[in-house]
Amino acid sequence: MLKRLKVEHFAIIDAIDVTFHDGMTVMTGETGAGKSILIDALSLLLGDRANQDMIRSGENSAFLHAEFEVDSDEIKFILKQEDIDYRDTLTIERTLSNDNKNKVEINEQTTTLQILKKIGKHLADVHSQFDTQRLINPGNYLAMIDGFKKSLAERHRNDYRTSLSVYQEKMKAYLDLKNRQKNLEDKLEMYHYQLEELNRFEFDPDREKERNEQINLLENFDSVYQELESIRRIFDEFELTDKTYQVLGSIRKLSEMTDEFSEIRSRFNDIYYEMDDLEKELIDKAENINFDPNELSSLQEESFRLERIKEKYNKSTEELAEYKTYLNKSINEATHYDDLLEEAKTAVKIAYEDLLKKALSLRQMRKEVGKRITHELTEVLDDLVLPDTQFEIVFSDETPQDPFDQSAFTQDGIDQVDFLISTNVGEPLKPLSKTASGGEMSRIMLAFKTIFLRGQQLSTIIFDEIDTGISGHVAKEIAKKIKEISRMIQVISITHNPQVVATGTHHIRVRKITRRKRTNAHVAYLDFNERIEEIAKMISGESPSDSSMESAKELLLDA
Repeated sequence: MLKRLKVEHFAIIDAIDVTFHDGMTVMTGETGAGKSILIDALSLLLGDRANQDMIRSGENSAFLHAEFEVDSDEIKFILKQEDIDYRDTLTIERTLSNDNKNKVEINEQTTTLQILKKIGKHLADVHSQFDTQRLINPGNYLAMIDGFKKSLAERHRNDYRTSLSVYQEKMKAYLDLKNRQKNLEDKLEMYHYQLEELNRFEFDPDREKERNEQINLLENFDSVYQELESIRRIFDEFELTDKTYQVLGSIRKLSEMTDEFSEIRSRFNDIYYEMDDLEKELIDKAENINFDPNELSSLQEESFRLERIKEKYNKSTEELAEYKTYLNKSINEATHYDDLLEEAKTAVKIAYEDLLKKALSLRQMRKEVGKRITHELTEVLDDLVLPDTQFEIVFSDETPQDPFDQSAFTQDGIDQVDFLISTNVGEPLKPLSKTASGGEMSRIMLAFKTIFLRGQQLSTIIFDEIDTGISGHVAKEIAKKIKEISRMIQVISITHNPQVVATGTHHIRVRKITRRKRTNAHVAYLDFNERIEEIAKMISGESPSDSSMESAKELLLDA
């Protein structure tokens, strides 16, 4: 339930802080006074997108704050997932800034608009006149049907979408294979030539590195040999290893006299044995190094040929090795393409059969839900003074016949659906989008809201002029229906209808006032006498007559 709404520097609102109550709250005021602006602010706090134009002229930022009393398992789950503290009072804040440094907070923890939107759909439902227009767009009907039994529809949709993903994957593999076959047929002769050419080489990065090192050694043979001989003479003339051993012996004696030299002994011991190994290794290299001009020539030729082929293909040694593998695979595929295509076709057909089964299961679920909607909607429309209404949800029973035609499968299934209605006895059913009048459409939408709310765990619903285009007895029945809804959940209703206003438990008036040459919206709760005057103005104009005042009083007392 919405407990508090605080708005600062938003549109024509300078600063408003409103406390809300359970039951039915009506909100009245002249057109443009700021009623819908409050609902816009609340919609932003439920996850709608914002823009800088919403910030009050002359201000750098706008601040929105709402508090909801919550007891929802879905909200608890989302908050736990996002590591946000759960409290009985959920606090949401948004800051809109001209420098695009917008901010979203839930329970004083910074979060994202996406997370806010996930939570917002479990907090409140904002019905605007745009929502009523959804009824004339058949593209929205599947979503409305699925919304009636959300968890059931979600299970069926998830099963369907899993199969759809597999089917699309198999189709992509099949189409890729067909495209590769055509491309390969055009390139096969070239691939054979390239593979034959590349097979003359060994593309081994380790072998290439070793060969280059050998070439470098042979090209610098004289210098390498001289340096090795110089090193051997130094070892011989200065007896480096022997002298090091003598030093080690002295250090050993010192370490036997005091532990202070133990670590030095250990380190010098390593030095001696390492030097001994190095001397032997260097002498071995000096004695075994040979220069073979034929070997050098052969290695240089091999390296030259490799560099030319790398330059020709503009690829590194590693890339040429991979390219050889690709050529082998492609040529092998070409000789087995018929088999590969047949396997891919079979995989598509199997995935198609599974997908079609899931799609038909989703359709059957929707048809059953549709019957329930039709039954409950007809009952509610009877309460809303549309007693002779016939309503039917019609599904197209067409099913895809070609496993290789993906166009019939969407993310939401294969169903095409329409809402048919007849509000007059003897008249045939016709598409709702083409037949219902404005007043009828409002009542039909209210009926939808009534039956849909029964299956949703919302705590608040906001009606923004859902009673547009109705009056008299019909308005009274709509008021009764909204009042009935308010016994289940909190209702906030923006209205210009006296009957609906009178039915409200609480009454908020929004007015525009001018201070210091600036327009500002002002909000106040009305007492009983103020409500009489406000309703009377709705009946007869700005200067209500005694009879309209009396009529307004009667409406309030009868509500």
